[in-house]
Amino acid sequence: MSNTLSSSSDPQHQEQARFFIDVIRKNLIDLRRQADMTQSELARRMYCSASTVSNFERGEREMTLVWVCGVCHILGVNSLSVVSCAVEKTRKEFDPR
Repeated sequence: MSNTLSSSSDPQHQEQARFFIDVIRKNLIDLRRQADMTQSELARRMYCSASTVSNFERGEREMTLVWVCGVCHILGVNSLSVVSCAVEKTRKEFDPR
């Protein structure tokens, strides 16, 4: 069994997981840009290639919690607040009430 969020066979869960991950991905892109940091600079500070950062930002590579926390640390933001924001946006998007 895979441990990824999108491994569920429930289509609703898959859609929610994709939405949640996309919110985090977009928030990290916005935060990087607000910090006036290029993908290359983030890559250097994350000890990876610029193509790795690009792949994460385009959603072509699945982010890990370690990746999210590392990027947040470099950008000087609280990783818990980034994840909490994504949880709240996902809840609002998928709550039938």
